[in-house]
Amino acid sequence: SPRGARWKTASNQAPHAGSRSRMTYLYDTKSGRLCTILNCAASWYTVVPKVLSSLEFWVFFLLHIAIFLAYKHGLLSGEVGPNSNHTLELEWADVGVITSITTFFEVFYSNHCYAKYLKFYSHTRGIINDAHEFALLLRSHIGEKCRNHLRLSVRYMIAGILLHFYEMRHKVSDMDLQELQRLGILRPVDVQAMIRMQPQHRSIITFSWSSMVVCMGIQQAGAPSAIQNLLSARLLQVHAHQQEITEGLALPVPFPYYHLLCTMVFVNLGIWAYRIALTESWFAPLVYFVVSFIFIGIMELSSELSDPFGNHEVGFPLDRWMGDMVDRIVDLMESKFDCNYTPCNAGFDLALKEENPMQSWVQDFKIMSEDGKHYR
Repeated sequence: SPRGARWKTASNQAPHAGSRSRMTYLYDTKSGRLCTILNCAASWYTVVPKVLSSLEFWVFFLLHIAIFLAYKHGLLSGEVGPNSNHTLELEWADVGVITSITTFFEVFYSNHCYAKYLKFYSHTRGIINDAHEFALLLRSHIGEKCRNHLRLSVRYMIAGILLHFYEMRHKVSDMDLQELQRLGILRPVDVQAMIRMQPQHRSIITFSWSSMVVCMGIQQAGAPSAIQNLLSARLLQVHAHQQEITEGLALPVPFPYYHLLCTMVFVNLGIWAYRIALTESWFAPLVYFVVSFIFIGIMELSSELSDPFGNHEVGFPLDRWMGDMVDRIVDLMESKFDCNYTPCNAGFDLALKEENPMQSWVQDFKIMSEDGKHYR
């Protein structure tokens, strides 16, 4: 239908869902550690560019180089060692205490951020899965009798999901609403009504519109009232996922903990810059480069994991996910049962007449499954 074709165009364009993050990089764990490290194409999907562009990384590294060269030229005199009485001597045992405490705090912080990352992933995919279930229930129970009710309720549901992801990154502007109108997801009357709403209320109000249309469609189609409860439960579950995401983003690690962690990392890098420089080995700058890179890299990665809806390497590919979601829902809403891939007015009637006992095909399927090649 023309309406279905327009929605197809909207899904293929993948309306931006508030995140312009890069596509998630797919890698092969069986390629080996060395190949993974030397994969230059994948380096842009890591924290390497961010660390190398970090001001504090180069400040501490240049500080280390300055101390190292000063020691090499005799500006820091005195025998370095555990029995040295030099006033500038710093024992490794003292450094180890600070390093151990800092490592514990940083590992705890990174674990917390990764746990939030998995939680956000679960809720984001939950929104998509519940949207599919909502569309499937609608199509099954009222699709043939009230197609326009189905289309309108699904359109409002999709609009509510997209508006939620918009609101997480920035205040929804009139241009965002006009973009949804251009794609056919919102109508001019919808946009005019939303402009008068508070931005943070637009998503849930759009869901309420969808629920109202569902109730009208169920009554007109004469569907069981229990279906209305199932459909409302799916919408409420989508909203519950949205609330979990919003509340999770609003509750980062307490600032006193994060402030203390940053202070400990800076103190640790400063002490390392001094102590590692007091050595005769020319490998000291390389060692300091690596350890400081790891410490700062973990901090950068943890910060990105705590908010995967931004424009960074570990951000969720929301544009692609939303495009796939709309594409599948449109296929489900507008599809008709076809025989031999051609339009068939008989619908399911012809297929029911030609249906054979399940033993006619299940045996071949079992042989293929036992062979083990079907899923590889």
